[in-house]
Amino acid sequence: MRINTVSIRGFKSLRDLNIEINDMLVLIGANNAGKFNILEALDLFFTPSRCSVSSDMFYQLGNENCEEIEITVEFEQLTNAEKERFSKHLERDKFRVRRVARREQSEDNTLGDGSLGPFLSVVQKPNDPLLCKKKSEINSTFVQELEDKYSLPSYVQGMKGATVTNVKDNWETLREELSKIEGMSSEFEESTVIGYPAVAQGNLPKFLWLPAVKDATDELKITQKTLFGEVFKQILDTEALGFAATVREKLDEIHTALNPTRSEGSISESDAISIFESEITELYQDHMPDTTVHLGFHVPTMEKILLSGSIIRINDGFLSTLEHKGHGAQRLFMLSLLRLYAKRLVLNSGESERTFILAIEEPEIYLHPPAQRKLFSILKSISSQRQVILCTHSPYFINMPEYRNICVVSRSRRDHPTSVFQTNEDLFNASERDDFKLISQIDPTRSEIFFSKKVILVEGDTERLTLPIVAERMEIDFASEGVTVIESGGKTIIPFFMTIMNTFNIPYLVIYDEDPFEEPDDITALDEVERSKLSGKRRIYAFNERIETEKGDNGHTLMVSGDYEKLLGVSRSQSDKKGKSLAAYRKLKEINLSDIDSGFLDSFKEFLEGN
Repeated sequence: MRINTVSIRGFKSLRDLNIEINDMLVLIGANNAGKFNILEALDLFFTPSRCSVSSDMFYQLGNENCEEIEITVEFEQLTNAEKERFSKHLERDKFRVRRVARREQSEDNTLGDGSLGPFLSVVQKPNDPLLCKKKSEINSTFVQELEDKYSLPSYVQGMKGATVTNVKDNWETLREELSKIEGMSSEFEESTVIGYPAVAQGNLPKFLWLPAVKDATDELKITQKTLFGEVFKQILDTEALGFAATVREKLDEIHTALNPTRSEGSISESDAISIFESEITELYQDHMPDTTVHLGFHVPTMEKILLSGSIIRINDGFLSTLEHKGHGAQRLFMLSLLRLYAKRLVLNSGESERTFILAIEEPEIYLHPPAQRKLFSILKSISSQRQVILCTHSPYFINMPEYRNICVVSRSRRDHPTSVFQTNEDLFNASERDDFKLISQIDPTRSEIFFSKKVILVEGDTERLTLPIVAERMEIDFASEGVTVIESGGKTIIPFFMTIMNTFNIPYLVIYDEDPFEEPDDITALDEVERSKLSGKRRIYAFNERIETEKGDNGHTLMVSGDYEKLLGVSRSQSDKKGKSLAAYRKLKEINLSDIDSGFLDSFKEFLEGN
């Protein structure tokens, strides 16, 4: 069983949100956009013990206040056993479950905290109210109503028409057959299958959430309520331990020693427990004659001892417990533990076990870039077996060609609700997908487009190096404004990135060279090399039109007459001698803004200062 879609209504900044989840979901967006709220809503849904919801969890932005929180999760890819268990609740082999919290009105008529209802599942009900009757409600009048409306099959017929007994005995089959005439409708109602927390906890996947915390030791406590307690428990097969039988035998001995069987009235003067039992029994019998009090002791199981009593020590030249190591070392241990778990998942992929969803907020915490890349690789491996949800601010957890896994979370204003942008469509054809994958691998930092308020997309390094200097002279700081200059790798690559930014509604400006050329009077006079060059110039020039056509509502374009080096006054000889980027950088140090085309500067400034 895995999540297909999630719908969240009225929770914090999430007024009306729908999200699709594949094997992996990467939530990205600015601070306070609502990424954490999505994870928290899922945690609220999957935690059966949660019964109350504080008032500040209800959507209340602007002049709008929601009195209900509604979280609906649709599951797909159910196992055969799950399909059988939830057979009455399936819609085309998919299983929808909902939880609703309603605000309660306080004594002063103000809205206060809310109570979280049980798990609701979809039940298929006939559109005809007659067919919604229970078997116990079937009588002669009801049977007559059925005969008046339907042509009843022979298996419910008697000597003089349909009989009450035959209809009762075949009610389920008859109702299913007659429902096909007027159809069925789906309704949410409390289900006996998953309606109660204790039952639901065993039927739905576990939601294991690793929040971003300041103290990394909190993440690595091995308890049954923490993420890594669960992971550790799954990894540690107690039956495979060589000492398991011996430990259990010793625990039985301890249990017997602490809880001896004593005959009535037998007291040992050296047995403090016996003395206590005797004295308290004597006092208790003043109120309840003919009763005795016995003191017993609970001995934990080996599994509980291994989980709650485990101590992890690291020897890096100094042997100490993990909690006394640096946060980076603690995160690296987490990485190693996840790697081991991913390895076990692959080895045991054929085994049936209760699934879970792994959610990690800011997995990049305390990790340097190579370690971040490694962790992302591990999480990708886990996602082939278990769904993984990430919430990140790091480009190292973005694989741009896998754009279906990306979900951009945003809020246009502080009093506006959260919105999301994602896609499950094919944005490129087969050959374009291969090209785009290679382009992204050449320079992974291009993933920074997803973390920028505005993107300036350029052809090469010259623009990427000099445009921030131009902006600085215009008293515009790219860093504080959240502007990123992305070098695309050439004009022909620009449309790829425009498609991605159009899809995810990222504001952008494309600055590209016109690259004009002159058509020769007589093409036949050109040799093969000259014809090849002419063909290349035509092809590059044709991309001007494609770039303008590709521009979305969130995009802007700025074509430079000639080329960018010419705009700055860099000569061909200077470019050849020093290289384009260095020649442009040095030239920019020599000139004033007034030396640059005013039309270019005005358009550039308009984009940077626009909303």
